Amino acid sequence: MLLREKTRICSTNHNETNFTNIYFYLAILLCIIGCTTENPNTTVLSNLNVIDIKSGNIAYHQDLWIVNGHIQKLTPHRDKLSKQDRVIDCSGKYVIPALWDMHAHTASFDWVPKLLIANGVLGIRELDGNGKLYHLQQRKNGVYKGLEFYCSGNTIEGDGPHGMDLGLDHIFAPEEGRQEVRRQKDLGFDFIKTRLGLSRETFFAIADECQKLNIPMAAHLSLSVTHEEAINAGVVSIEHTVALQEALKNKDELAHRIEKRDSTFFTSEGIFNVPKYYAQFLDSLNSHAYSKIPRITSSGNTWFCPTLVMWRGWAGNDTLSYHPDKNKYIQKDELESWYAINDTANPEEIVIPDDEYKEVASRLFNEILKVIKPMNDAGTHFLAGTDYITPFIYPGYDLHDELQLFVAAGLTPLEALQTATINPAIFLNRMHDLGTVEKGKIANLVLLDKNPLENIENTETIFMVIQHGNIYDKERITLILNSINN
Repeated sequence: MLLREKTRICSTNHNETNFTNIYFYLAILLCIIGCTTENPNTTVLSNLNVIDIKSGNIAYHQDLWIVNGHIQKLTPHRDKLSKQDRVIDCSGKYVIPALWDMHAHTASFDWVPKLLIANGVLGIRELDGNGKLYHLQQRKNGVYKGLEFYCSGNTIEGDGPHGMDLGLDHIFAPEEGRQEVRRQKDLGFDFIKTRLGLSRETFFAIADECQKLNIPMAAHLSLSVTHEEAINAGVVSIEHTVALQEALKNKDELAHRIEKRDSTFFTSEGIFNVPKYYAQFLDSLNSHAYSKIPRITSSGNTWFCPTLVMWRGWAGNDTLSYHPDKNKYIQKDELESWYAINDTANPEEIVIPDDEYKEVASRLFNEILKVIKPMNDAGTHFLAGTDYITPFIYPGYDLHDELQLFVAAGLTPLEALQTATINPAIFLNRMHDLGTVEKGKIANLVLLDKNPLENIENTETIFMVIQHGNIYDKERITLILNSINN
């Protein structure tokens, strides 16, 4: 019995030794596998050229390390990189921060984000939250559908002459305006957006309430509120305008005629005649007074988002629909609504505005372009925005056109790039994690085949888009575009 017990004990010790050996060799094997397998969390962009979006300097031949969606480090290029990491050869490519569209109206979150990402636009400021509370609530760390996503509440409109019936909540009294600001703040919207139809009293009541609640206010301005007044009231951004109205010879008279719904500007049905209004607006401009515009627009912390592509499209310029290469990415119901505006369902037979309309709109567009550079030189803060999905403005694509129009107006390519990269980051208080290509920032990047500082059109030569470390190479971008081809 003692012998049998001893034998059993010896057998048990032998088994324990075997298990110990197995665990030991298994640990070694796992270590070997771990040392030779690609680390899925680390990507190295090898041998690229990094554009400093602040200064315009370029650091050539750099390796950029992305770990867990952030830029871990930037180092001078070396030929031999660790086999642990995913290495992408970026020789000859240029990297900039991902782009923002700071005046967006997203018709659908099914296909528009895909179009934006394919064009290197990874952040949007949505200017009408009507029907978008759900999307806002689905954000995770500020991101929705791959986009940095900021959203206003429902556009606050009034019944003034410039007011529009777009299914908006119309506010008629100052206290109603204050209540609406509180309601939207409580719902969690990021900022307040107002339109042209508000009375002066209601406009300033809303601005005051926004200041009290510390919620930003973006505004369209009518003739009843000057840009200086809006800036002093704390409006953070003024949309579409570049303060031309401050150079009118007879602004008060024009404003009074509009307020009284002068038959010159309104049809018998009460519809505002835009060309007639702007014809008189342009005739009333005093070019000698243009010099005060930059002084006003640079006098505070208010930013300007002129949406130049919107004005270009409104001017006609024979560009409205002659983009079959882009039309195929606009969903059918949206595209049909564009052509319905022009009384035709056939893209080949779009009705170009009549000569009077085009002449007035083109004059206005040219006057807007004239003041951009003086405003910029004086220190006015600009944001790039397109007003998509206004008819014939293509999400993503036209952000590149917006940058080109800034350059056409006199900005340098670097200054134009800043309106869609570092300026939005400053405006949104996101410089700690976005806006530049630096260590510690979120890896939201666009890699280009050509240098955009030499030619702003080179922002369209997209080699790769990186969203929080996720790689969208040309093949993947093509697949995305094919998936939304209507």
